[in-house]
Amino acid sequence: ARDVLVEAAQVDASWRELFRAPAVAPFRPTAADAARLLDARLAPSPATALVAEHFPLLELRAELVSTPGEAPVPAPGRLPQPRWWMLLREPDGVRQLPLAPLEGELLELLARHTVREALARLEVACTDAERAELPAHARRWLARGVERGFWEGFAEGE
Repeated sequence: ARDVLVEAAQVDASWRELFRAPAVAPFRPTAADAARLLDARLAPSPATALVAEHFPLLELRAELVSTPGEAPVPAPGRLPQPRWWMLLREPDGVRQLPLAPLEGELLELLARHTVREALARLEVACTDAERAELPAHARRWLARGVERGFWEGFAEGE
């Protein structure tokens, strides 16, 4: 029961931070940026929050928003495997984008490592089948992240 409460508090904090975050221009890499991208660390946009969900809390949150009253709700059970989400503040509200498991892991690694290091660490954790498809998937995930405004630019000192 404690695990679900801790995760619920973390999800709630992520939502609050999204509403308080300043508006920033999304990172749109130039040709010069592309040349140094692999050896840089990306700075996440403050209008995003990466969530690894071990309990179906985002689903529960959506249900509770449309449920009148304040009756207690039983805590949901643990998911068989974590689900990854990117929460994005957009002009019309917060959007929840589901992520592939490896995509979520990559985004988590990108918060702490250069693009090259994050990809190398993810590759080591992949099965042979996942490793074969990783380059194509990673390109698609990174392009989607740029398109959706996951980053605000290079991290300080990059």
